[in-house]
Amino acid sequence: MDDFSGFFMDVISTVFRGKAFLQMAIGHHVSKQALIEIMDHFDRCTLLKDRFGKLPIEVATEQNVKWDAGLEDIVEATFINDVHSRSRLVIACSYGVKWDNGLENIVAKHRSELCEIDATSGLFPALLVAGHEMGDVNLVFQLLCLYPSICITKN
Repeated sequence: MDDFSGFFMDVISTVFRGKAFLQMAIGHHVSKQALIEIMDHFDRCTLLKDRFGKLPIEVATEQNVKWDAGLEDIVEATFINDVHSRSRLVIACSYGVKWDNGLENIVAKHRSELCEIDATSGLFPALLVAGHEMGDVNLVFQLLCLYPSICITKN
């Protein structure tokens, strides 16, 4: 971290203590490196809701932040700090991460998580997408095709 970055982080910690500054940074389209520095410097800031009750991952999803532009790091930090020990895929599906914005990368890296059930809702990732306000029927279909056995019922 250079002198300016250190100064910047000191200013942020003084001015925004206890406020949802990660959402502000996402809304202002700061660089991936700036997002990473904020998350590294402020432990558990991914769990802090803004004045509208939204977590950083929700704001990033609404702002269409791309995987390589910081969404990967936001998902990872949310996973690390998740009090329910949910998987990366469950977290991403819960908050409406789109296939092109990073869900494809999560599925590629963590395919086994397709069969994990969300500890808070009892739903598989595909069903979390189906129930999300920004849910996409094509994405639900893609996820079901990748793990079709959740559709099979037992007598």
